[in-house]
Amino acid sequence: LAEQVINLRAEDVLLAFAMRKQQSGLEALLEQTVQLGVPSILVSDSLGLLIRPRPTLLLWARRGIRGHFQSHAIPMTICSALVLTIAKHDDGRTFDSLNRLIPLVRRYEQTDI
Repeated sequence: LAEQVINLRAEDVLLAFAMRKQQSGLEALLEQTVQLGVPSILVSDSLGLLIRPRPTLLLWARRGIRGHFQSHAIPMTICSALVLTIAKHDDGRTFDSLNRLIPLVRRYEQTDI
């Protein structure tokens, strides 16, 4: 991941997810985007309000009461909307990538873990 982040350019966007607790590398990723002038989008629950440095765009929603079942329905809806919006503008590359992903997912589902 670090190798890919150092090659980000201003025309790129970092898309990150943070649910329940902040992952150790998120702060460093966001700091790198600030230094490089790369916009960042964070999809999160209420944790996103506390994360520093702040992302360029924070998309957050409550997912339920802390300590109880917390649904991923809203974050996944946001993610699906982002994928479809990007796909509308990328000459089919998103759907080509998703089609290449299908055999990998099927292979993963067939392995014993």
